[in-house]
Amino acid sequence: SGSTLAGFLEAENLSFIALDLDSRRVREALADKKKVVYGDAAKREVLMAAGLMRAKALVISYKDKHSALAILRHTKELRPDLPVVVRTNDNTHVEALKAAGAAEVVAEVLEGGVMLASQAMLMAGVPITRVIRRVQENRARRYAAFSGYLSGVQNDLSDMNESLQSRFHSVLLKEDSVATGKKLGEMGLSALDVEVNSLRRHNVRGAQPSEDMILQEGDVLVLLGLPEALHLAEARLHKG
Repeated sequence: SGSTLAGFLEAENLSFIALDLDSRRVREALADKKKVVYGDAAKREVLMAAGLMRAKALVISYKDKHSALAILRHTKELRPDLPVVVRTNDNTHVEALKAAGAAEVVAEVLEGGVMLASQAMLMAGVPITRVIRRVQENRARRYAAFSGYLSGVQNDLSDMNESLQSRFHSVLLKEDSVATGKKLGEMGLSALDVEVNSLRRHNVRGAQPSEDMILQEGDVLVLLGLPEALHLAEARLHKG
């Protein structure tokens, strides 16, 4: 989760420094020109040296309740205004961490459940904007920082006509499907404004397959597009 967080921060050109007690990870990060240093974040002097007094936010991305509580205690003493986001495994210690000063606590199990549900809804053909709205509603209930902003976004999404919303749709190629044995590009799906998001073959998923790929019986094409376009694309794959 720390490396994922770093990727987002770098994409936004937000400067940061990461502390890690794993010397191997630190060496690998430095070799990759990442801003990671060896140090125990639970120690007051280490936090100070890392720039606690200049920070705009602090994230505890590893799951150690005792260390997290120590960091929160130091932060409360030195920078009571600094928002701290804490990662935890489940809801067990959420209240204790918030009582200690955490602005938000992200429970890994709950976030995993949200992403699992969203992927299931997408693959079941639920419109993407509706999936986004469900995820936003769930997070707004749990994270105070999102609640006010997301209510406006949800209203915007609710006003959209579902027939004008893209969604995923899976098509299984059969032996007698016109597309079987042909190159993907020959089917002209892009002309229908339908994107082939991925192709599953023998339980192996390939993202954005090549136009030159020869389609086979049993292939599952995961299409992305508007409902009417998806209907036409499926008909073209099966009947030409």
